Amino acid sequence: MKSEKHPFGFPKNKPCIIEREIRLPVANVTCMGFGGVDLDELYITTAWSELSDQERKKQPLAGDLFRIKTNVKGVPESEFLG
Repeated sequence: MKSEKHPFGFPKNKPCIIEREIRLPVANVTCMGFGGVDLDELYITTAWSELSDQERKKQPLAGDLFRIKTNVKGVPESEFLG
């Protein structure tokens, strides 16, 4: 039996609260992950590959890596044991 999921992968039978929204000056966010010594820095990668030349001129930071210091901590990545 498959459980239905929210768009972010959370089970639909549990409440999902969006605590904050971080706006970036780019249209294509590709991935996010926590890092830094205390895992309190959010790293966000972006892309420009599907933008037109005009869109790229309006979004000069597209394709860049963003780092945002947060007041929340991520969890360490699981280590592959096999």
